[in-house]
Amino acid sequence: MRWKPTRAGIFNVWEYDDHVFEFGDGRLVLRGRNGSGKSNALSLLFPFLLDGVMSAARMDPMGGSRSMKSLLLGRDDDDRAGSFRHDSGTGYVWMELANGTAHTTIGVGASATVHRDADAWFFVTAQRVGHDLQLAEDEVPLSRRQLAERLHDGATFDTAEEFRAAVDRTLFGLGATRYRSLLDLLLTLRRPHLAGKLDTDHLSATLSAGLGELDPDLIADVAHSFDDLDAMQHELEGLATSLDAVERFLPTYREHLVGVARARAEAVVGRHGELRRVAKDRDAAASERDEATRSLERIGAQEASAADEQRRIEAEIDHVQQSPAYQSATALAEVRRAADKAAEVARHAATQAGDREGEAAAAEQAASEATATAAAASTAVDEAIAEWSASAATVGIDPPFDPGDFDPERATAVVVARRAELDEVTGRAHAAAAAVQAAQDADAAAARQQTVTDRAEAARDGAAGEVEAVRARLAQARGSWRAELDELLAPLAALLDQPLPELSEPGATAASVDDTGDPSVAADPDVTAYYSAERWLGEIDTLAARGEDAADALAAAQREAIGSLAAERARVASEPNPGPPPNPTRPDAQREDRDEQDGVPLYVCVDFADHVDQAARAGLEAALGAAGLLDARITTGDGTDAALDARLVGPGGGAVPEQSLADVLVPVATGPIDDDRIASVLRSVPLADDVVELHSDGRWRLGPLAGRYEQADQRYIGHEARERRRTRRLAELDRELGEQRAALDGLEDHHRRLVEHRRELREARDRQPAVAPLTAALGELERRSAVLEEHLDALRAARAEVEQRWRKADEATSTLHRAAAAARLPVEIAELTAIEQALRECDRRRDDVGERRRTLEVARRASERAEAAHREAAERADQAAEAARAAATEADAEARRYEDLRANVGGDAEAAIERLAEARRRRTENEALRGRLARERSALEQQLATLRERIAQLEGRHAGVLEAVRAAEASFAVVCSAEVADVLALEGVEPGAEARSAARRVLSDTDVVDDDATNRMERAHREVLLDGLRAGHDPSMPKVDGVDVVRVGTAEGELPIGTLAHQLRFEHERTSQLLSKQEREIFETHLLTRVGDALRQLLLEADEFEHRINDEMAAAPTESGMVVELRWEVTSDEPGLRNAVQTLRTAPEMLGPDRREALREFFMQRIADLRSSDPGRSFAETLTAALDYRSWHRFALFARFADGKRQRVTRAFYKGLSGGEAATLLHLPLFAAAAAQYSSGSIAGPRLISLDEAFAGIDEQMRARLMGLLRQLDLDVILTSHELWGFYGTVPSLVVYDLVRRPPNPGVFAQRFDWSAGEVAEPGAR
Repeated sequence: MRWKPTRAGIFNVWEYDDHVFEFGDGRLVLRGRNGSGKSNALSLLFPFLLDGVMSAARMDPMGGSRSMKSLLLGRDDDDRAGSFRHDSGTGYVWMELANGTAHTTIGVGASATVHRDADAWFFVTAQRVGHDLQLAEDEVPLSRRQLAERLHDGATFDTAEEFRAAVDRTLFGLGATRYRSLLDLLLTLRRPHLAGKLDTDHLSATLSAGLGELDPDLIADVAHSFDDLDAMQHELEGLATSLDAVERFLPTYREHLVGVARARAEAVVGRHGELRRVAKDRDAAASERDEATRSLERIGAQEASAADEQRRIEAEIDHVQQSPAYQSATALAEVRRAADKAAEVARHAATQAGDREGEAAAAEQAASEATATAAAASTAVDEAIAEWSASAATVGIDPPFDPGDFDPERATAVVVARRAELDEVTGRAHAAAAAVQAAQDADAAAARQQTVTDRAEAARDGAAGEVEAVRARLAQARGSWRAELDELLAPLAALLDQPLPELSEPGATAASVDDTGDPSVAADPDVTAYYSAERWLGEIDTLAARGEDAADALAAAQREAIGSLAAERARVASEPNPGPPPNPTRPDAQREDRDEQDGVPLYVCVDFADHVDQAARAGLEAALGAAGLLDARITTGDGTDAALDARLVGPGGGAVPEQSLADVLVPVATGPIDDDRIASVLRSVPLADDVVELHSDGRWRLGPLAGRYEQADQRYIGHEARERRRTRRLAELDRELGEQRAALDGLEDHHRRLVEHRRELREARDRQPAVAPLTAALGELERRSAVLEEHLDALRAARAEVEQRWRKADEATSTLHRAAAAARLPVEIAELTAIEQALRECDRRRDDVGERRRTLEVARRASERAEAAHREAAERADQAAEAARAAATEADAEARRYEDLRANVGGDAEAAIERLAEARRRRTENEALRGRLARERSALEQQLATLRERIAQLEGRHAGVLEAVRAAEASFAVVCSAEVADVLALEGVEPGAEARSAARRVLSDTDVVDDDATNRMERAHREVLLDGLRAGHDPSMPKVDGVDVVRVGTAEGELPIGTLAHQLRFEHERTSQLLSKQEREIFETHLLTRVGDALRQLLLEADEFEHRINDEMAAAPTESGMVVELRWEVTSDEPGLRNAVQTLRTAPEMLGPDRREALREFFMQRIADLRSSDPGRSFAETLTAALDYRSWHRFALFARFADGKRQRVTRAFYKGLSGGEAATLLHLPLFAAAAAQYSSGSIAGPRLISLDEAFAGIDEQMRARLMGLLRQLDLDVILTSHELWGFYGTVPSLVVYDLVRRPPNPGVFAQRFDWSAGEVAEPGAR
């Protein structure tokens, strides 16, 4: 038994108030016209209730679904802001599944407001909605908190990820990766119109997503090695970048120097030339000045003549204007202007009158046309009403009104009522047809079931044989592997110095049950042996890890001890005056920040007198040290500072002792302490008196305190003694360091061997022959056995149902005839479909009446506006005509007045006017001449002033250029300096060369450098050197005598840039060789062995997946005998890819050098290509993509015919198939893949798919076959369709909900039909 869906519900979402949909043995059909809400229901139920991702694109892969917010708040168009019907909303969707008496409910709650997007919460519980779990309180949906309080098991979740994991854990047992692949496949299957489009690429991608992938931990291990390789690659890239930066900078730098040299050479040559040009310009300016003076005198004479002429012309003009003839001419001109103006007004009035007359005519025509249009629209309305009445009559509707009193609402009501009668009869017609078809198919189904049963029995026997074959191969491989393993364990036990655990007796483990998903498979002896070996090797690996950690800890402790010794040696070697160990009662004595102003220790300030023998020296030094005098400080003052230290303060004013330290010690001047001060202190310390005693055998006394200390030799007093002691101590430390380092080498070697043996053990563990083929074969045998038993049951049931189905077909036919007669409708589906088309025509003609009525109203209003416009235009035309007549009369009167005056005045006036015009013309010409002469005179005066100023400037410039010549030659001398001349490498440009000749050589032997050379050099220095050189190289560019010199600071000091280039080339070559060596080591250790073994196993599992799908499809041939097959083949003809796949299928020990190298190049090239295309991705991501064997293959679709021939499925082949065969070809692989995906999880898991607009474009017979195919593959299903009922003999039972909406009224009406054993029942409506 397994989980099956029993109920699903939608509560307070969209127009579903509280709808519960029940399944019939795991099958549910939601049918209805477009807009009925069936697709919205499917989007809310499945696979959303397995996924939990609340996005429109995920809930509906075709993009037709609205957002959850719009579904909760009630809005049909997400693009109309502010059009929600509710301010807030909360709703639930849920599904219940049953397995025997056990129940599981999965669900999603969501809430939204106008100002907040939808928020979701999730639950998985054993409680049942409507039984022991209510989703509302007082008809108000529960909040998230309220739901959590009512769930007994508390299984609520805040994220879709947690919800998916819980659903998988409770129902499927697939694991995250396969569960995600299952969801992707379910979304693909949901896509409508599958039979209408062949997409083999998408089919291949969907099937490939169901294959296994490389272990992420293995990828992480390999990625770690590649990270190390990448670090070396970065080092190489850093060297290459620095070398490239230097070599790219050098040409730019030399170009800059050439530009500097040319600029200074041009300055030298140019200044000499400029000196000659200035002298020449000065002489030319003096000549121009003389010529301008002569021209100015000539213009003065011309200006005087023009002034005389001006006075004569003005006198003549005054004379003409005073004459009587000129006065009469003035009056005549005034009358002429009045006549011309009156004529112009008359012409304008006549034109305007013509325009207004045209406008009136056009308005009259428009009014006539508008009247005709309104009459035509009225006729069209009458015709539309008549057409609706005719269409209504064809479907048996009597119009409830007269043609002249058409009512659209009543027309709609009668059509809706007739459609309801039609839907009822149509449903019964389909049910009757299905019952008859079921009866007709009964014998054929029984025969087919017999064939399928025979094939299932043969498949069961084949699976049993495969189990034995796989078991034999596994035993052989396991024997070889165990022999190899034994060779590794003995040296490992020796290194660990302890016996290794023994391999325990095999038995079923939690790991084997979890991995296989089947306790019976997990109990197989070979399977349990595999997991026992895994557990045993894990224990050994744990022991090895502990030993490795212990060895590493010992080595770390040894390194710490060596570090301490090295630090001690460094301290001893660097100490200026090594003294005795510090006294804890005097912490300030050893402070490093103390200087000689704070005093100097006694042992530094003195040395033994020559007469003191070695034994006495050792004894006296021991006594001084034990008494605390040896490192007491001698200061310049009285020693009363607050430091925590001891002072020798010198004589206190008492008697001088007879014997003192001055008798055995002599002063050694040190820093600020002079010999006198030291001698004074020594004399104040007695060797023996009543208070102090210091003896040569080490005895000492200070007042009541006395003691003795012995040491073998002199150690601190005297520079030579201190150096001898330092030398001995350094030798001792060197010896200890050598011993400790030798011990560290041994520890590190032991640790290295442990690491190597542990690595070999892990590799051997990874090479344990996989048990997956055996578990797959055992699972396949169990499944085949279960399938055979199911087919036997089905065969018995099929034989028993034949007579019963014919009886039920007769009953369904009788029921159909009674219903059809009552409704005055035919019984044939084709005739019923025609009536449905006629009803839709009634709807269209009703809408046409409304549209034509609106057109009539518009036409009438247009006619009224046209008549008003015509009246207004006629009135304006009359007014314009009257104005034109008045203007013409006025123009005639003015013209006669002008002619009368012209006849009286005569020709004298015209002559006076001509004389005046001639005089004015001559005055204008003379004034122009005077203006031109004035401008010329002004220009000459300005030119003279400019020339005088220029001559003065040229005199000063000549002196300045002479000085510039000297400066340019001095500047060019820098170019000839040794450092710059060596870089330029030009013959004749050298220290001491004559400036002008060297400058000419620079200009002749070099090419011109553009003005941007310096900017390029500075930019290259900044962008190429500063940015390109790696850390540790510090480029600088100081100026030497104004010339830029580039140097690079390194750990070896400042280097010329050429020397640095040589060093970089050498380091780049060496690092490149090391990188190549490490790359090969990674390939051999990781890619070829560990990754290669894993990919080899995955390839074998993919082959098995292909075989399982083909076995499923082989049991479901088409009527013509065609069998659909899949082949998993390499995607490309590229030899490298094909060879790599073939190599991966071969054991590593069978590969020769050439094939290993080819595989290495293949892996490395793929990794490099991915890294270059996306440098930001990590190595783990890169390796995951590069090693994804699924992307190297594709699933190709084939058709195998009854004669054994195979044909690759192409678009051309697909188009030539019948509709049924095309549907099978497209649906069967996906159905089989879904079955295979579900089979890879728990055997009790659900097996539900959904199909939106299922089987559109496929005939009824083929639909029945596809529905039977789903049953044969043990798949539950939710279907939506606008026409499918699903009442087929191939379907034992299902529930159909016929959904109806009546907008604008909210809500969805659901009429339920139950199909079971060939009969249709109507339990009720919702």
